Amino acid sequence: EVVEVEVPQNKPDMIVLDDINDDDGPGPDEIPTAEEKGFWKAVEDNPNDFASWTYLLQVVEKNGKLKQIQKAFSSFLALYPYCYGYWKKYADQMKKLLSNDAAYEVYNEAVVAIPLSVDLWTYFIHFIAEWKEGDENEIRTIYQRAVAACGQDYRSDKIWERSSSGRSRRISTGF
Repeated sequence: EVVEVEVPQNKPDMIVLDDINDDDGPGPDEIPTAEEKGFWKAVEDNPNDFASWTYLLQVVEKNGKLKQIQKAFSSFLALYPYCYGYWKKYADQMKKLLSNDAAYEVYNEAVVAIPLSVDLWTYFIHFIAEWKEGDENEIRTIYQRAVAACGQDYRSDKIWERSSSGRSRRISTGF
């Protein structure tokens, strides 16, 4: 059975996963440390300084403050959307600090930004398979989206092999 899957065509400007009420003023999660401030100044002075961005991302990850992580990764990925490894890091942080749903949102934004990234789709598939273990429909859907988006890429064999091995396993076992 072939199911058509619609691949989103719009690209994100900036990712904002902000479910926290900001009416109470800045909380401790929103106030950058002195080290973070230094790297923020560096990237604001020169947004093309990739090294300063990577240092900023390392520092906010280490400090583990949700608002700072969201702000730093959103800003970085708006400038450098093709850095698929940083999308994964961002999704990992959202899973750790918020929820699987927040990580799912990040992965969805990521594959819209760079739909031809086989590696990113592989990370997304692994995440879905782990999170939705046993939900064959959800897992099938993510494989179909991946194949539709990057299945023609010469490196997409990883996705095709996993997709077809899952299908053959279901056929041979009746699941």
